[in-house]
Order: sequence, then structure tokens, then C-alpha cells
Amino acid sequence: MRKINKTIGTLLLSLMVTIPSVAKDYDFAQNGLYYKILSSTDLTCSVVRNSDDIYKGDVSIPEQVSDDGKNYSVTAVGKSAFYNCTQLVSVNFPASVDSIAQYAFFGCSGLKNLVLPDSVSKLPLSSFEGCSGLTSVTFPKKLTELGGSSFYGCSSLTSVVVPDQVTTVGEYAFAKCSSLASVTIGSSVSYLGDRALGDCASLTEINVDPANATFKSIDGVLFDGSGSVLKLFPSGRSGEYSVPQSVKEIEGSAFYGSKELTAISLPESVASIGTSAFSNCTSLASVTLPKSLKKLGASAFAHCESLDGVELPDSLKEVSSMTFAYCSKLSSIVIPDSITALNGGAFQDCSALKNVTLGEKLMKIKYKVFSGCTSLEKITALNPIPAECYDSGCFENYSTATLMVPKGSLEAYRQADVWYMFDNIQESEATGIENVSVSKQIKAVYSITGQKVDANYQGLKIVKYSDGTTAKCLK
Repeated sequence: MRKINKTIGTLLLSLMVTIPSVAKDYDFAQNGLYYKILSSTDLTCSVVRNSDDIYKGDVSIPEQVSDDGKNYSVTAVGKSAFYNCTQLVSVNFPASVDSIAQYAFFGCSGLKNLVLPDSVSKLPLSSFEGCSGLTSVTFPKKLTELGGSSFYGCSSLTSVVVPDQVTTVGEYAFAKCSSLASVTIGSSVSYLGDRALGDCASLTEINVDPANATFKSIDGVLFDGSGSVLKLFPSGRSGEYSVPQSVKEIEGSAFYGSKELTAISLPESVASIGTSAFSNCTSLASVTLPKSLKKLGASAFAHCESLDGVELPDSLKEVSSMTFAYCSKLSSIVIPDSITALNGGAFQDCSALKNVTLGEKLMKIKYKVFSGCTSLEKITALNPIPAECYDSGCFENYSTATLMVPKGSLEAYRQADVWYMFDNIQESEATGIENVSVSKQIKAVYSITGQKVDANYQGLKIVKYSDGTTAKCLK
């Protein structure tokens, strides 16, 4: 028995030694608030969180607190101090507070109105993210920077005026503010981070102070100061939109998530469309790409679920990754001869895609370009030399789709990697010409280089019919 008791005692002692003590999150408490001393010399402290207690209701932060006979000035709100305090209703800040840390009020969904102290110059990462009940914000007079995601998901905000002294608005600063209808950008803002106003489904107007040299607003749409770069289209706008003739570039994510945009008119001046520029424009049914276009960014039209047709200009050299992925109504595509490469997933999961024409100069078809195109019926390859296919996921329907290849290249395709997997490979006639059907309506006519031409065009051409099929013909 003594031996057993001794063993238990030794074990308990061991546990007592190995279990670490839990350090306090704060140095002292007063009137329901917890504080951490920042400087014993300057006698400053910050409001912090006590992991065992949650702030609720109306909170008034004092300008000065006392502990152990010393008076401390409250100059900061610490990191995550009010994190997920969902029952917090209001906060009254003293003038002494000049710093609010990351995540300080993250998820305070009960917070309604916010008046910030004028001495604060920066609102850091996610400082008020997820304050879904917040309806108004009074910004500090000394504020110069709105950090990334600082008001992300504040879904009750209806308007925001960024003060004139602010120079930086970080990434996702007001993203997912679903009730936000108008934003005014002050005169000093020179940096607007990626998706700073992204997924604001009610946003219809972006205004800019006329004194701002970096940005300008034209009809409520955001441009760079020169008007040559379209920076951001308000994602709550509906209907059609014509891009001004002065525009040379559509910036990445410029129209992202504009779910009510039905048609876009692009001038011939546009040479570049950035990454995800029109991604998730789910009502976009029509777009004509300018002949001057040199760059079409990755995912530029991904998830445009209503897009049923697009003409690729012969100014393009390649189709970027995921450019038209998940365009579930796209039924046919003609790749012009200028294009030498189709990058990964370029047309992935275009589930209605039936007919594909691949240009004469196409050399590379990268991973999963037509993967998930489960309606694929016919591929017409115009290059007598089989393009390099990176994997078997390049196409679908190897056993049912027809692969048409140029006269004299049948054996080359039968021996080529991936191409050999098609069960039905046919050679075109010597001219590659098919009879023109008069029972189907002609929707569009292209030259052999892939350029759209008039229906009366004389010579070898590709005809696209109303049912999505294509034919090579001579007239």
C-alpha cells in the first residue's frame, strides 16, 4: 500500500511540474476593462482581451486609469481585444487612443455606429472585419491608411466617404459589403488595393474627388487619372455597358462579380484585358473582343455562365489559363491561326461546347484545356502537324467525338500522344471543304485565319450555324 501511495504521489508531483502555468492576458483590470502596460516609463497602456471574459453592451474606454499608485494613459486598443464580441453595442474612445491593432473589433456584429478618435492614423488588417451590423463610420481626421480587409463583410454599410487625407486603401478593405451603394474616394488616395471594393453587390456608383491625380470617375466607373485604364466597374450595375474610346486596358478583376451585366462593348483601343477581368459576370451573354487585343488574362471570362458565343481576334498569340472555364452555355469556338498555345483549363467545364475548330498554327494544348466539355462532338484540327497535348485531360468524349484532320495527316494523328485516343479520326477532303447546308441558319462566317467576315465573302471560309456546328466551305 505504501508503495502504491508513493507511486501515485510521484506521478502527481510529475504532473504538477510538467503542466505549465497559464499566463494572464493582462496586467490589471478596472471597471470591467482589462489593460496591458505598454511603457512603465511613459506610463501608457492598452485595452486588451481577457480570455475568460467577453466585452458586452456599451463600452466606454477611459482616457486614464490607475494601478498600484500610478496613473496610465490609455493609448491603444490591442490585437483582438474585442474579437468576436458579438454582444458589443457601442464603443466610446478617448482622444488619447492613437492606435488600434489588427483584428481589434473583428466579428463585432452588434456594433452599430462607429466614431473613431482623431489621433488614429492607421486602421490595420481586419480591424473591423465582419462587423455586419455597422451602419455608419466617422473616420479620424489624421487617418492616412485603411488596411487590408479593414471593413470586409460589413454588410450593413450603405455608403462610404474615404477622407481626403487617406493615401492608401488596402486589399479587400470594403469587399463583401453587400449593402454598399456608393463610395467616394478622397483627393489624396494614390493606392487602391486589389478587390478593395470587390463583391459589393449593391454598389452602383464610385465617385472621386476632382483634385485626385491618380484616379477619376466617369459616369460612376473608376479609371486611372488619364482615363486609359478602366480600374473598377460598380458590381451592382445592371444592363449593358460601353467602355469609353479612351481606354487601352481593362484591369484585372475590373468587372469581377458584376452579376447583372448583360453585354459589354469594347472599343478597338483596348489592347489588354487583365486576370479575372470579367470573371463571375453570370448574366453576360454577349461580348465582342477588339481586333487590337494583345493580352487576354487568366480566368478573364471564367464562370460567365450566360456567354453563348465569343470571337477570338487574330491579334492574340495564346489563350491563357482558365480564360473561358465554366462558361456553361458556350457551344462552339474557333481558334484563329494566330494562336499557338492553349493554356491549362482554357475551356475547362464548358459543358455545352460541341464544336471546336483549332487553327493551323496551334502547337501546344496544355493541361485540361477541354476537360469537362462533356457535350463535345466534333474537333476540327487545321494543322497537319498534331499539336502537343500535355495530358489525356486535354479533351473529352474520345470514344464518341469525331476528330477531323487535314488531308494526308491521318497517320500522324493516329500516332501522336493523346490524339491517338480518338476512336473516330477522319481526313477532310483535299480542299477541306464541306457542302454548305441551306436548312440551317448561318450565325457567323470566318476567314480561314479565324477573322470574322461578311456572309458574301469569296473564297475558303468557316461557317458557324445556329445549332452550334461549323463547316469549312468554298464559294
